[in-house]
Amino acid sequence: MSQRTASAESLESIRRDLAEIDRAIVLLVAARVDAAGQAIRLRTQHEGRLANPAQEERVIARARGWAEQVGVSPPVVETIFRAMVDYGKERFRERNPSAPAVQPLGEVRVRSHPSSSRRNVRRVFRPATLPST
Repeated sequence: MSQRTASAESLESIRRDLAEIDRAIVLLVAARVDAAGQAIRLRTQHEGRLANPAQEERVIARARGWAEQVGVSPPVVETIFRAMVDYGKERFRERNPSAPAVQPLGEVRVRSHPSSSRRNVRRVFRPATLPST
């Protein structure tokens, strides 16, 4: 086998791994949005408010801490989590037009940052099994 063929096969293998990781991330985001929707529903029923800024900031701080532990950029993780929090509230509002109004946490900006090692990303995001495609 030539060096070029081995390199192409290795690249394809890495791309398959990345596709599996990406799919796992999407599944985890969907699960998080669903769980957040349940929390929002309960909060609006019991507290009469859609958002809880103090809780949102605790979630962001916790995520930033985890990012630091695994060597991922905390600002990138914060951007992702703020987008998920805002999306969860937006989605709930769309499905429940009578829900209280809410202001988004802020503008989401995607920035390029050096990523952590591939090994860390795989360990953090890859679930044991995935539903078949």
